[in-house]
Amino acid sequence: MGWHLDDLVLTNAQEALTPVLADASANRTFTLTAPSPGNYVLSVRPILFGDYASDWGPVLRVTVVQPTLLEMATPRKVGGSQLQLDFLIRSGTNTNFKLWSAPLAPGPYTREDAIPVQTLVSGSQYRAVVPLTNTNRFYRVLGD
Repeated sequence: MGWHLDDLVLTNAQEALTPVLADASANRTFTLTAPSPGNYVLSVRPILFGDYASDWGPVLRVTVVQPTLLEMATPRKVGGSQLQLDFLIRSGTNTNFKLWSAPLAPGPYTREDAIPVQTLVSGSQYRAVVPLTNTNRFYRVLGD
């Protein structure tokens, strides 16, 4: 008694290519270093007592994206009371940016929702204009 299956067709299926097996660190963490942007599937299988593999756990699907590399121009004083922060996209595709600021370089940084990032040339050049103050401010531009 048993089953015999013949002429199977799978639809909406994906193939796992080039699987990579890696040990977790002593504190049970790992770093995913993807070779390129794309979709990846992560799954964990515990090794019990150092030698016995248990079943694979549920999969976690992740999408790795190419980071956007920005180049900041030298800040320029404009109108006597403002500072112009221009930046260019050197690589990547993010076009939705927010300005963050902090009193010290290490932070903590606060998102500056009242200061919009203007598009000068879509996909390549952007600008934020901030008020000059009597205190030092450090700025970051982050994508959403």
